[in-house]
Amino acid sequence: MFDYVNTQDTIPSVLIYFTDAKGKFPEFEQSYPAMWLVKGKENIPCGHRIQLN
Repeated sequence: MFDYVNTQDTIPSVLIYFTDAKGKFPEFEQSYPAMWLVKGKENIPCGHRIQLN
């Protein structure tokens, strides 16, 4: 997802990512804000976490 967004001509105001947070995260924090809507108890390395129950 982040690779795709970084190839676009415009920078997003925010990226909202629905996840269980068990996948691979980007190596570097992005220049735009990321909101992680997380189902589960895994940690996120950067951005703003919103817990989904």
